Amino acid sequence: MSPGLSGIKRHFLDNFAEMFQQAGFAAVAHDHRNWGESDGLPRHHTNHNEQIQDTHDVDPSRIALWGSSFSGGIVLIAGAIDPRIKAVIGQVPFISGSHVRSRLPKELLPRIYADRGETTFLNPTYIPTFPESLEEARAQPGKAIMSTEES
Repeated sequence: MSPGLSGIKRHFLDNFAEMFQQAGFAAVAHDHRNWGESDGLPRHHTNHNEQIQDTHDVDPSRIALWGSSFSGGIVLIAGAIDPRIKAVIGQVPFISGSHVRSRLPKELLPRIYADRGETTFLNPTYIPTFPESLEEARAQPGKAIMSTEES
C-alpha cells in the first residue's frame, strides 16, 4: 500500500491497512523512495518509473497492490507489467498526464517547461504541492501544483 503524490504512509494509510488486515489480508504500507521514512535522495523527489520498480511482494502467488491518487496510477502500471501481481486497487488513480496538465495553474506551466534543462538529480528544483496558506493561494495562484483555495 502506498500513498499518492507527496503523501506519506503516516497520512492515514495505516487506517486502510488495518481494515485490510481485519479482513484477513497481509497489508504492508510503505513510503515511496525519497519520501517519509524511506531513504533516498533528493528528498521529496517523485519519479513514477522508480516508484513502479519499488513494488515488493510478500507471497509471489498472492500479490495485490493498492495505491491512491498518483500511486493509484503507479499500481496500474506495475500490475500491467508484472505477471506476479494478481490484483490491483487504484483509488482515484492518476492516469492522464495531459488531463492533469490541462488543470494545472496556467502560471505554473512556463516555469515547469523552462526548468527542464536546468534541473538535475543533484540540483533538483522544487515546486510546492500546496500553498502555505489560504492567503498565498489567493495571492499567488500559480506557485503550487495544487494551488486552489480548496486545496
